[in-house]
Amino acid sequence: MVTTNPRINITVPLEFAVLLNSKARREQTSLSKVAWCLIQAALERDEDIYYSKLAAETERKNKKWHAHKDAWR
Repeated sequence: MVTTNPRINITVPLEFAVLLNSKARREQTSLSKVAWCLIQAALERDEDIYYSKLAAETERKNKKWHAHKDAWR
């Protein structure tokens, strides 16, 4: 089958293969689609964690304190 998308080959432990095959059967989709969706979710999670840490660091650096009475004027 010809595809324009790059292909990668991975080797997984037998337990992972069994779990991936089981998930593919439950979702009535291909093994490669299941693996692709799981990889995509992991990358999105890693991206969220990275930007969350970046935001927390920026917030910590730029923190300004205001007195309660000044904030409600």
